[in-house]
Amino acid sequence: DMVRAALNTAGADGGPSLLVKEGERGKADYRLQATIVQKGLEEQEVYSIRRKADAYPLAVDTFDFNDESANIVVDRLEHIARWERIADLQNKTTEISKDDVSIEVYLVHPGGELEPLDTSKGLRFEYEQKDGEWKHQRFQVKLTNNGDRKFYCMLLDLSEDYLVYTSLLQGDGLWLEPGQEAWAHIPDGRAWRKEIDAFIPDKLHEQGVTEWKDILKLIVSTEECDAKLLSQDSLPVSVVSKGVRALPPAMSTLQRLMYRVGNRTFGNASVANETFVDWRTTSINSTIYRPLDAVEVGIPGETTELTTGVKISGHPSLSAKARLMPLDKVGREVGNLLTPGVFRNHPD
Repeated sequence: DMVRAALNTAGADGGPSLLVKEGERGKADYRLQATIVQKGLEEQEVYSIRRKADAYPLAVDTFDFNDESANIVVDRLEHIARWERIADLQNKTTEISKDDVSIEVYLVHPGGELEPLDTSKGLRFEYEQKDGEWKHQRFQVKLTNNGDRKFYCMLLDLSEDYLVYTSLLQGDGLWLEPGQEAWAHIPDGRAWRKEIDAFIPDKLHEQGVTEWKDILKLIVSTEECDAKLLSQDSLPVSVVSKGVRALPPAMSTLQRLMYRVGNRTFGNASVANETFVDWRTTSINSTIYRPLDAVEVGIPGETTELTTGVKISGHPSLSAKARLMPLDKVGREVGNLLTPGVFRNHPD
């Protein structure tokens, strides 16, 4: 009830939220649960936000049941809604060809050699064991203007913790002249480097997360736009309420749409001196796989924890090491012996 009350006043004018609403249990994309969990001798009140179809419980938690926490929950739900809208952003009526600006991804080998990767079915990066340690992979991204006119390019990284990172290109976006190339980069101290790390944070891996998904999203436009309008931090580390921005005196159709990602109160009415801009997007999904460490199977009568909530019992005839692996990877190695979909897809 406290969250419902917060949703009803989360809009810019004190009305209902314009980004999130309560839906039917079977149709909603996300689930918010209010539960009481036992922590030692004490009980902890927790609001937990989860994707309904998550294969593992990657949740955004907010603690305590009070009005302040309910408002934080709504802020985080709106944060997630903005992330979803950016991930889905596309222009079906564009006249820009998908080949006008190409995006190429290269795997960086330890010796510095670049291997072009096929992006048509998404990317997969796997940790490799070297000298007894698991090492993550690195990659580079190149944009090329293959058309006969210049385009403004913005490159975003949308990660599974609802981060939208907009600074993969110099100045959060740049113009590419016909035939010109540009490489994505990330900060490295006071300098920049082209090698981008494909890794899973240690904190999440220690909790049993072995797969992490990212989306690389290229936006190509005929006019310059401010990619920072789409920028937002990860959850639950920090939540920044976007609030309401005043419209600038001059605006393009894409710029207006990017403003509306954060707040829908601007409607569809165009500004008198608005510039019509053609634009298109290209998205590349990637999956990072980092195996859990193998553990010794216990002796008879003892159990060994593989990850949080999963234990294996010892057997007198078995001396082995064991680790958990993602379902799709197991499926590739043992054939079609997969868990039935009724169990994989049920949110409970």
